[in-house]
Amino acid sequence: MVSDPRLRVERGLEGLASIQPEWSAIIESMPRSRFHQSFEWHRCVVAHLEADPLSVHYFVLYRGSAAIAIFPLRRVVRRVAGIAVRTWESLTHDHVPLSDFLQQADIVADSPLRTLLRALNREPALRWDVLNLDRSLAGGPAISAVSRGRWPLLLARRSTTSMYFDCSSYDGCQERMDGHFRRNLRRQRKKLDQRGRVEFVAESDPSALPGAFQEFLRLEQSGWKGDSGRASAIALHDRLRAFYESLICGFGRNGDALITLLKLDGRPVAAQFCVLHRDTLNILKIAYDETYAAEAPGSQLLDELLRHCCDSPHIGRLCLTTGPEWATRWRPEADDVWNFAVANRTVRGLIAYALQAARIRASAVKRRWLRPGK
Repeated sequence: MVSDPRLRVERGLEGLASIQPEWSAIIESMPRSRFHQSFEWHRCVVAHLEADPLSVHYFVLYRGSAAIAIFPLRRVVRRVAGIAVRTWESLTHDHVPLSDFLQQADIVADSPLRTLLRALNREPALRWDVLNLDRSLAGGPAISAVSRGRWPLLLARRSTTSMYFDCSSYDGCQERMDGHFRRNLRRQRKKLDQRGRVEFVAESDPSALPGAFQEFLRLEQSGWKGDSGRASAIALHDRLRAFYESLICGFGRNGDALITLLKLDGRPVAAQFCVLHRDTLNILKIAYDETYAAEAPGSQLLDELLRHCCDSPHIGRLCLTTGPEWATRWRPEADDVWNFAVANRTVRGLIAYALQAARIRASAVKRRWLRPGK
């Protein structure tokens, strides 16, 4: 009989550094880990996007001497109808589109999560009312865990999708596109070619990435995200800028950071910030010069990058990370992204569960009544 795994708890950046060997071993065992599960991504998020890194706990489950799962969770108190609800939650942020925990590939899907929740209830300082696992990608450990067995106090909501292209064939990707959109793309490219010399640049050299990043920042700040618009551009926020600079440093040292540029007569008119994890290139941010909107420079750059990925023997998938509405014209494939909430059988947990379930039902009724044709 196998005994229950033992639990190790670490906190903050120092705690994260102490479990890097375990993290690497679990990632290596996972047949399809994603960028948001990599150690380097997580380190950058906690160092620059977390207001209080010490609120982040790392729960490491061991079986014998081997780590079988790692749960990065933030400890917060949420107010629900004026009640303080003790909450553990996955790490999310406006610039963190996906989140998940790590689990050895050969472990029964829901066992580590159930083991963790039992262990938390045994420790007074770690007890909880609600566990939130938001932005969980289909096929990942969180979805696999909650889809197995019975979770009586579980709330699940599909929040969005994560779109991607299979890069086995550029012609195959084009055939999936809407014919009208494909013709428009060719027409817009001809218009851009008429304005000057068009060049596609994919920069991954660590010495050249900082300069390419400056061009990306300039483009992003020049449009509606800049000072005269929503003021959400990366260059306007020190912590965001430091986050992306740390991604360049961390991923770039292995050649896994990529900034692409579409240049017109040598001047960038569109840019993408990407990171590579295994065989998947992930587009994290895009920017373009809005004065060339009629020529769709962002779409032209995506088309160039798609061709680049299909030509590369090392890239099997190009992921848009999120599911933007504009991307539906390309007809990419998509994985669902879910938000999960598991309530504990505490008074506050049951109250929070009942209120949230009522909100979900009310929202569903509202969508049915507002549906066209009603």
